Formats: sequence, structure tokens, C-alpha cells
Amino acid sequence: MRDISLRQRVIASNLPVNLCLLVGQAVGFTLLFQLLEPNLESLRDPWFITLAVFSLFATVVLSFFGATIVGLVVFGSLMDDQERRNGGPFDVGDRVQIVAGRHAGQIGTVARHGQGRTVCVKISSLDTDTDVGVYSHYQLLREQSDEPNVGPEKHNPRK
Repeated sequence: MRDISLRQRVIASNLPVNLCLLVGQAVGFTLLFQLLEPNLESLRDPWFITLAVFSLFATVVLSFFGATIVGLVVFGSLMDDQERRNGGPFDVGDRVQIVAGRHAGQIGTVARHGQGRTVCVKISSLDTDTDVGVYSHYQLLREQSDEPNVGPEKHNPRK
């Protein structure tokens, strides 16, 4: 089992994208507050309350989609780079270490490809194979093999 670096943990936890979402919501709520200019008198007006509730909902929805898209565009290349550093892309049968989530640090085998750039990982424990979840390639770390000609070089023609 290999040690997992701080960079690997931060990227695998989706912290950059989540941070972008948080900043997007903070900016959205600040702009909303500035535009509505609430005061005690306006809080008695039912139309103002209706507009404020609708605006809060719209702010949350727009900041979620906007910040997620911006986060993926800004941090997408960072995640792709981390995938390559971790030994990806992964094929069915590859032994991997899970970097983030409930099963972080455990060794498993790629069972099948999921939607997009995700894979389903199985962990063998005691005599049973258990599907533990679907992970993105940057959330996994290739386990070094003792066999010759098997490892990241075989699967990573981009280097």
C-alpha cells in the first residue's frame, strides 16, 4: 500500500469544485442582498417576501450550476493531471487503492467501467467480493505490481 499525499487527498475529495460552489453561493447571496435592499418596512410587503423567496431559490440554483461548471473548467485540468499521476486511466482488473471516501486506503480491483470517467471497484474481504462504489479515476491510485511489464507505464501512453 502506498502513502497518499495531501494533494491526492484534496483533489480526490472534490474540495476545489466544492469550494468554487461555496464562493459562487456567497457571491450570489451578496448580490441578492444588495439588489433587494431589505429593510423593516419592505419585510411587511407580501410581494417583497415573494420576490425574496423566489430570488433565494434562483440564486441557489444558478450558483450551483454556474459554480460547478466554472469549477470543472478551472480545476478540470488539475484533476486530469492527478489521474495521470495516480496511474490512470484504469482498466477492468487493475488493482487500485481508494484515495477518498468511506473506503479510503483500502485496496480493490476495478470491476467495470461506469458512466463517464468512473469505474466500479470491488474489495475482497474474507471470502466475498463486495462492490464498494463508483469512483472517478482521480480518486484511485494504481497499486504497483510485482510482475514485470505491469504498471502505470503499460496503461499510460500520454507520458
